[in-house]
Amino acid sequence: MRFLETDGGKQFSHHPKEDRDCTVLAMAVACGVSYDEAHDMLREAGRRRNCAFAFPSRRNLSAQIGDWWLEYYAPARGETLGRFADRNRTGSWIVGVNLPGEGGHIVAVRNGIVRDHTRWPEDTPLVEIWSLSRVPRFFD
Repeated sequence: MRFLETDGGKQFSHHPKEDRDCTVLAMAVACGVSYDEAHDMLREAGRRRNCAFAFPSRRNLSAQIGDWWLEYYAPARGETLGRFADRNRTGSWIVGVNLPGEGGHIVAVRNGIVRDHTRWPEDTPLVEIWSLSRVPRFFD
């Protein structure tokens, strides 16, 4: 599993001290936008500052956040972060992982590379997967 440590530009943003922002970091990295742009997209989608954000799940299989379309997939039984990243060498993904003793966390997988502020073990179990694609703009 390839890994790249990143804060998604948080240290240079308007919110460098924000907590509980793994969704912001994952959106910034997966979409290739600044931390502030991702922060604004998620705020418009209902995320409050310093609060966790629930991406669409089994109840809502897809949703639009900003200019991005998110499609939910249930991970295969026993799917791990390392196997998922190694199999998905193209595209942008946001994955929910279950961390023993810590609970849920969201990380970005972009072009087969796990990107987050913390390195996670390859055998970290996946609990949720979202693919990201840009919403086409026909009329600007």
